[in-house]
Amino acid sequence: SIGHFLQKIAAILFIPLLLGTLWLTLSKNYRSDSENQKFIEVAAAFGTFSSLELPDGSKVWLNSGSKIKYPERFTNDNRTVQLVGEAYFEVKSDESSPFFVNTPSFTVKATGTRFNVMAFDNCQQPSVALAEGKVTVLDKNAKSQGITYLQPDQLLKFDISKGSTEVINEDVYKHFAWKDGKLVFRNDLLSEVAKRISIQYNVDI
Repeated sequence: SIGHFLQKIAAILFIPLLLGTLWLTLSKNYRSDSENQKFIEVAAAFGTFSSLELPDGSKVWLNSGSKIKYPERFTNDNRTVQLVGEAYFEVKSDESSPFFVNTPSFTVKATGTRFNVMAFDNCQQPSVALAEGKVTVLDKNAKSQGITYLQPDQLLKFDISKGSTEVINEDVYKHFAWKDGKLVFRNDLLSEVAKRISIQYNVDI
């Protein structure tokens, strides 16, 4: 009958309509969550350092004169923070959700590992020191383009003026000893010692 035929047509049309409505609702809610996402910014005063825990349980130590910005909660399939200055990270492992540290000079990608990032504004020699696990250092303008992969006890050192990088194998503890309240120097140039003290206490040496 015509009535039975129309019922079949209505049922066929109802399913796509239902799916479309559901998709639009979820999409709207997702956009609303993204737009309403709140960000937290933490700064460490000169001569001090701060420690904090991120929404995913990762831990961060923020060095003197540094600041970090991160969302109130992580969404999507990655965890991203913005750093200007220096910080030591203990990233909670999650292979399905990579952890990104965006800096003025580069981006560090990790899943679960421990590393130190030093990247102050206008810093001519920013660096990444890896204590445990492995990280990928990416070009800040192209997150898919890897500059290099680091293994434990490796330091990646940038020379902004020359546009070059260098990977150094060494005991990297001295690069994040500050989080334990220490300044450690081993075979460093006096100019490097002066620079580190200047940054730590915001004085000209």
